Amino acid sequence: MQDMIPINRRTIRWLPILILSLFNTFAISGKPKREAAPTIPLSSSDSVRVWCRDSSTVMNDADQELIRKDMESLSSDLPRIREHLELNYETTGQLAILLVEIARARDLQSVGVLTKVLLNNPRAINRAESAEAIGYIEAYHKDRSAMPALIQALDDSITDVQFNAARALVDMGDTSYCIEILAMLARGENKEEWTADWDGYMGLEAMPEEMIIEQKAQFRDGMQRKSIQLLHRLETSKARSILSDLE
Repeated sequence: MQDMIPINRRTIRWLPILILSLFNTFAISGKPKREAAPTIPLSSSDSVRVWCRDSSTVMNDADQELIRKDMESLSSDLPRIREHLELNYETTGQLAILLVEIARARDLQSVGVLTKVLLNNPRAINRAESAEAIGYIEAYHKDRSAMPALIQALDDSITDVQFNAARALVDMGDTSYCIEILAMLARGENKEEWTADWDGYMGLEAMPEEMIIEQKAQFRDGMQRKSIQLLHRLETSKARSILSDLE
């Protein structure tokens, strides 16, 4: 079938999020009613392919053109998205669609509200995806304004948030603050205790117990493997020493 999305772990992770987000409410219980989330068209398969690829990959001219088209097509929606996130950055609902579209648009003006989501949102999945979006945007614009928030997020209580913050820092050129988290993950220290918003990512509550265990193990393996890859990208003496110890 033409224009299929390449099936990889990162793409699979997003599919249930995008579907579930269409049905989630964005109101915070006990607080004044928030406005409805802006209606944003789902990404085309080509756009998702470019957005979901590893940010360390050098993009060709066709990929750059897709990004340019995304930035143009989404420009009229961005003010409403930013306004909605400003009102709802503490929501317990999932913000995945809005975060994906901001990242696709490489919207530098949204970095401020993304840091609010990263540091204040009660849902780990929203914090993790905010860190990832910040990394894409800041790396694209060669901006480092969100670095203090990402460094703070390295101390998040959820491993997945820590990893995404570290990866974003690598994308932005950091070689020092990210090293401790990446070293811990690359070594697999206390691996069975690594955490993520499991229900947010995969809807694990509906799966058999043995499948839940398998999915969590695969997710943790993925974080470990990607952390090793990120250490290779750092090309520092400390990173090389950590990698040498793993051999």
